[in-house]
Amino acid sequence: MQLYSTYADTASLFVTAHLNARRYGRRSATNDVGTIGLIVAVMAILFSWVPVVDWVIWFLAAFLSFIGSFKHPRGFAVAGIVICGATVMVKLTVAGLIAASGM
Repeated sequence: MQLYSTYADTASLFVTAHLNARRYGRRSATNDVGTIGLIVAVMAILFSWVPVVDWVIWFLAAFLSFIGSFKHPRGFAVAGIVICGATVMVKLTVAGLIAASGM
């Protein structure tokens, strides 16, 4: 007894599985909030030299990355949190250099 003898039978099996996954709400494993948090974190480190905008963008990036860290997969969200930490270090270094120069 042969279950799936032709290519069409096998293809129909995959199509049925795909439709069932869509019907029951299963999605591919993505973390949209973590991805957006990573993108905004990169923008935050690029705009870390702008006086007020940098803190607004940094706060938004930290918030989105923190929220995204509670969903699976966590990779992009954790990367966003690490970049937010690096951004704070860059800001403190720039503020220290400006204070030391006497501006």
